[in-house]
Amino acid sequence: MELLRTLTKKSRFKHGPHKGTLVSVILSNSPHKLVSAYYFLEKISFNEEILTELGIPQEFRIEKPGVGKQMRKDFYKWKLEQMPKEVKEAITKKYRKEQIASNLGKTVKTYQEFSYSKSALRNMNRRTNT
Repeated sequence: MELLRTLTKKSRFKHGPHKGTLVSVILSNSPHKLVSAYYFLEKISFNEEILTELGIPQEFRIEKPGVGKQMRKDFYKWKLEQMPKEVKEAITKKYRKEQIASNLGKTVKTYQEFSYSKSALRNMNRRTNT
């Protein structure tokens, strides 16, 4: 018989950067962290109230103990499909910008965010080529 820990709003979260924080605080500040925890942490179950507040419908719930990495992806795809078109476009633009930035290892800046003289650009180019 395996023991499961059931999270309620008054429980303290015991994993990751939110260690010791009340679940209700995480729920109001960054609910996506709790969604990930639900799908990735095997021995923690969530009570019905939290699952409803996170917006996880019955077809995307998993049996505990267990993990559902693919189910999490499916849930986020479903959630994205439910959003209005404008919100979807904004999220995908932000995601693409973040992906490019992580691939480059630095933040991506738009053209308006920096201005360099020709000589400064030449010097920067020389440093990268050597």
